[in-house]
Amino acid sequence: MDKQAVMVALDSAIASTAMEKYGSLRLSHSDQVELAKSIQMALEALRDLQIGALPNYRDDWIALLYLLWFQPKQINLAYSLISETLLRVPNINPFLKSGAELNVVDFGCGSLAMQFAVCLVVADAIEEHGLSPTFNIYSIDSSTAMVQMGNAVWDEFKKLTAKDPGLVNVRRASESLVPRTHHAIPGAVVGLRGKNNWLSALHAVYEDNKVPLAKSLQYLKENLTPDFGVLTTHRGKGYLAREVSPYMSDDKYDAVDLDNLRPSFSGTLPLTHKLRCELRDEALNNLPPVKNNVDVGLITNFLTPSVEWEWPDKFSLVH
Repeated sequence: MDKQAVMVALDSAIASTAMEKYGSLRLSHSDQVELAKSIQMALEALRDLQIGALPNYRDDWIALLYLLWFQPKQINLAYSLISETLLRVPNINPFLKSGAELNVVDFGCGSLAMQFAVCLVVADAIEEHGLSPTFNIYSIDSSTAMVQMGNAVWDEFKKLTAKDPGLVNVRRASESLVPRTHHAIPGAVVGLRGKNNWLSALHAVYEDNKVPLAKSLQYLKENLTPDFGVLTTHRGKGYLAREVSPYMSDDKYDAVDLDNLRPSFSGTLPLTHKLRCELRDEALNNLPPVKNNVDVGLITNFLTPSVEWEWPDKFSLVH
């Protein structure tokens, strides 16, 4: 798989999707201060992710700005975690034999980072082993705004892979997937027990949702008996992942130490970064002298840095 081509395609898909979404949101704000305040409030919510506060992911502005900052990092993290785990634990690799079927249940799927990551892992398998397994992804999230954003990027990404000869295996992988998105745990997952199943929850745990999340993950673990389970969160919130993990007290699962995991993708996303800077300038350049408590510094500091593939400090539980 041509990783550089993948990065270029994803950068383009994220930027073009975000630009279209921003255009529709911008039309609903006739007042310059109102526009700046909407961006500011979304950035404040995303900033508080670092302290374990659960943002209102149903908000379109939060979904948009999440896409423009965290989405590349999440795709990179998920792809890197899966690829490294399959190297270290080949007996759970469903891509080494023909006719294999993989079921991935992604709880708290957000903008579908796991869906992108599994697609890229399947593309690697097609290239390395000549096999094209059947794989199903059950993406579960209560936020319509986040899921719609992820689906829009997915559709754009598929169009781009069809145009690039260097992404032929990524295109084949994407075409073998029929996305299934749900706003609650679907009854269909009960029938998956005993098959090639993976269970993921990427950066899904917060102080506010840890009790119901623990119950949901325990239910899914019992009904899926997954071969591979992964939980991630911010480095300073590792204790939350331990609290909700359904694997820690189960002797059937062994931990895989991936603390020193290296990113599969590196560098910046120039198109995504350019759009963020345009949002910053449009929000701030024409503000009136009386800014009504618009935090110019926050907007500038958050939207100015380059967007990178590398994730910030993270905590991962892989079993």
